[in-house]
Amino acid sequence: MPHWVPTTVLLTYTSIVTLISLTAVFGETVGRRTAAYKVLLILLPTGILFIGAQFAAAHITRGA
Repeated sequence: MPHWVPTTVLLTYTSIVTLISLTAVFGETVGRRTAAYKVLLILLPTGILFIGAQFAAAHITRGA
């Protein structure tokens, strides 16, 4: 995998989380804010697991 891919994935993930967080805070309707909050509940743990797996894979392959 090229060296720029993890950085790009991390920046994209951070941007998506930021936009959805802003929607959760400043959404026009209660339904929109609730939907954004529910997406964050799924997106945050999934992203943390994905990033942790990337670092673990990099650590394992570096040590091999």
